[in-house]
Amino acid sequence: MNGTLNVLFKVLNAAGFVAIPTLAVWAGLDWYFTNTRAIFISVGGLLSAFLYSYLVFTEPNMVLITIPIVWYFVASLIAVVTYYGLYNAYRRAAAAPRWLLPVALVSYVCLLSIIGVFCAVVIARHDYLLLKGQVFANGKPVAGATLIVQNAQHRPVRITRTNVKGAFLLSLKYKEYEGKPDQKPAHLLVQADGYSDSESDLDGHPNEDLTVPLSPESPSEK
Repeated sequence: MNGTLNVLFKVLNAAGFVAIPTLAVWAGLDWYFTNTRAIFISVGGLLSAFLYSYLVFTEPNMVLITIPIVWYFVASLIAVVTYYGLYNAYRRAAAAPRWLLPVALVSYVCLLSIIGVFCAVVIARHDYLLLKGQVFANGKPVAGATLIVQNAQHRPVRITRTNVKGAFLLSLKYKEYEGKPDQKPAHLLVQADGYSDSESDLDGHPNEDLTVPLSPESPSEK
């Protein structure tokens, strides 16, 4: 998928957070509260569309990439159960409490937002070469270690640092080195104060379970 089609695909996805619920109402699948469908569709659709758009047009976030896929389904299920529980309570009650509609709106926004985040994570794995893992020494995480992705000529392509838990995420857009063999990631160099450098070869495939062990710096390296 070229750059223009990729952007168009993302924009259409964002529009879908408003368009699809609207089409569902027109098709007779009305699961909204009386006289509030326009508010729910516009507020929920716009907020989730903005969230989705922000995530797909920025580099992947380590937290989102790290979350197991099952948690997206669990969170979605909780939001659906909450929304329809309130919906049924509203339909059966002679006079619904004032808090019911705001809570229902929040659950609806949460559901669409969860779907948006999940879609953004899926697209990130399609658009980016992801290298995620941890740097450690003597069984303990190394914070502040520098990771440098290099091309075949050992020139830096991307640089990042580990967080306090020694974890890192390197994301490289495939289109940045498509047709550019000299820019293809080939090596990973890891440096940290007090430790010897560690260098390993990359095979060009995503790897979200990298472990980089470091050894204490030898006297000759100091």
